[in-house]
Amino acid sequence: MEAGPPVDIMNTLLRIAVAVLASGVIGFEREYHNRPAGLRTHILVGLGAAMVALMESFNQKQIAQLGAEAGAVNVSVGRMTAQVISGIGFLGAGTILVHRHSITGLTTAASLWNAACLGIAAGYGYLTVCIVGAGSTLMALTLIRRMLPLKEERRIEISCAGSANTDRVGAADPLKQLIQTHKLRLNSVNLTALRSSESIIRTYTYSLDFPTGFDFTAFFERILELPDVSSVRMIDD
Repeated sequence: MEAGPPVDIMNTLLRIAVAVLASGVIGFEREYHNRPAGLRTHILVGLGAAMVALMESFNQKQIAQLGAEAGAVNVSVGRMTAQVISGIGFLGAGTILVHRHSITGLTTAASLWNAACLGIAAGYGYLTVCIVGAGSTLMALTLIRRMLPLKEERRIEISCAGSANTDRVGAADPLKQLIQTHKLRLNSVNLTALRSSESIIRTYTYSLDFPTGFDFTAFFERILELPDVSSVRMIDD
């Protein structure tokens, strides 16, 4: 088989640049919100998908040229890009975390799949589709977050020190009142205790739903003011 038709270098570079830019914008938004897949991951996904689409696009031109020279040529096209769409699932699965009854990472998994689609669109030369798609994706990730009262589940670990001669640590009941004051939803709470000769260290792990833009600094300061509380921290899954 002869070499394919001449490659338009400028057009190829333009398609790759648009794919990198479109997927990079989405990746930057994910990185800004400290998600598992960030800027580099999204750029690599979009760039790889664009290269596959470019190769298939060049392959189609070559097939058309051979068909014009040797008659009708029946070839199934689109298989390479179809494998990109289905194969990106393993990356998306790696960003999804399941903890008890909650699932996190679905949005990032969807954004990775979307970056692959944008890369394919750019690789095939549908630059307008790619740019509009990137803008629409960014709007879905940012504007909807601000417009709707979305909530995010986070885990808070609180350590309390109490006397070994008492069965109660003072922080437990006041913390529940603090949760109600901030209108937070309590999903679950776990308790572990460590006894020493003079005291008992109790560690509470709360799973709470927080609204977007919640002031964790002020909330943690209020918790530290509670009786017997020695430390508080956010647990990152």
